[in-house]
Amino acid sequence: MKKIIYKADIIGATVSILCLIHCVITPIIFITYGAAACHTEAPLWWESIDFLFLTISFLAIFRSTQTTSSQIIKLILWTTWMSLFFIII
Repeated sequence: MKKIIYKADIIGATVSILCLIHCVITPIIFITYGAAACHTEAPLWWESIDFLFLTISFLAIFRSTQTTSSQIIKLILWTTWMSLFFIII
């Protein structure tokens, strides 16, 4: 049982770190890509990373909520994921 929880935690932490790196690098991409090509939008491949993070984090939260018995943790995880989902969409 602990092995399953541990794997979900590792996946969640890894995706969170990658998402943080993605969010920090995004302004740099906007500045360099937009200034060089006179664009105001991020490249499509860069925007698709958002949806990849959403999908992976959904799976990690789904798995974590199956293994936890704390209702408040389940509520917090799904509330924060829904907030992230609506911000990205």
